[in-house]
Amino acid sequence: MSLVGNLEDLGLGEILQIVSLSRKSGILRLRSRGREGTILFRLGQVIHATSTTRHESIGEALIRRGSIDPAKLRGALSLQEREGFRDRLGTILVQYFDVSASVIDEVVRELIEDVVYALFGWVEGTFEFELREMAEALDPALMDPMQFMLDQGLNPQYLLMERSRLAGGKRGGAGGESSHDRDVEGKPGPGGVPEGSGREGVEGPSPGELVNLGDLLRRELGDDTASSAGRPEGGSGMALLHSMLRELNDPALEGGITLLVLRYAAEFVDRAVIFQVRDDDLVGLGQFGITDRQGPADSLIRNLRIPRHEPSLFSGVMEAGHPAVLRPEPAGLNSFLFERLGDGIPDEVFVGPIVSGGNVVALLYGDNLPGRTSIGGTEPLEIFLSQAGVAMEKALLERKLKENSRGRA
Repeated sequence: MSLVGNLEDLGLGEILQIVSLSRKSGILRLRSRGREGTILFRLGQVIHATSTTRHESIGEALIRRGSIDPAKLRGALSLQEREGFRDRLGTILVQYFDVSASVIDEVVRELIEDVVYALFGWVEGTFEFELREMAEALDPALMDPMQFMLDQGLNPQYLLMERSRLAGGKRGGAGGESSHDRDVEGKPGPGGVPEGSGREGVEGPSPGELVNLGDLLRRELGDDTASSAGRPEGGSGMALLHSMLRELNDPALEGGITLLVLRYAAEFVDRAVIFQVRDDDLVGLGQFGITDRQGPADSLIRNLRIPRHEPSLFSGVMEAGHPAVLRPEPAGLNSFLFERLGDGIPDEVFVGPIVSGGNVVALLYGDNLPGRTSIGGTEPLEIFLSQAGVAMEKALLERKLKENSRGRA
């Protein structure tokens, strides 16, 4: 998956929320006014961050803190070079120069936080998130001899809360924050907070305050409800995604998540079916675009059963837990499905899982029959499905809490 767009449409706070909640691994690249920034994620956690406006290395930070002296740094760099840069500088300092691992971890966290907090100030420009496995994401070309990286990673939601707490004041990092790091310095935005601190009008939580992440995401998205004309292409359709995510996180939505998924899917495919995943079968829940000459299409779909444990176009997506655009083989259960849905055999189909509580609880099927147009630009739909799973999990938790509350009454 590659998600591209403008920072004016989707800010860094929103991107961090999406990657964190969907537990994606990959590389986020930001570009703004000739500046470039990079954030690496492993399973939704931030493990590395760089910016062309922040140049302090881990060695320089350790010297600044008094944790090592220049001679020790030179020795570690020399050893790293002799060994062909196989290990990170922090690893060498711990193994061979008696530097505490906790000190390295603390400094690396500080460096990453400083970079990310500065990137929050980039409120215009472009972004690209490229989904990658970390083995390929950690390309040596991305790193330099002074690189730093966390093994465990920082929770983006922690970064969001810390950054909100620190908004309005300068963070005491390396040399402070320069005016070049922020798009506008000290200029009040419409909501009465300085622009460059993120989405204007967003109030940050107080230290120790419990934060409703759904509410935080809705506030980050703002209040304007833009609409999208036509079907999204590639990374476009972000304004519509904003609006739909806001509806998805509306507490009044309750059991309407399935309907909302079908509504948003209509922006990407000509017809779709959503299946509930049960122990032995995939059971049709709802649809749009399906026609049935013998009776209501909704009745046709509700009576549709696909054996869960037999090979079908759903099997690979169920196992991987990731969405896919497929060219299906017209055989076995696939043929059965296409026969029931009618209008022939599609050239391509989209299958996307809705994951809640670590399990695939529903599947979205989509195609472009009776036409033959290609399915493309499904990245926003994939994001929406991941957030739908989070919303389902939240709704289930709230329902259990209410039941427990009534039981104690």
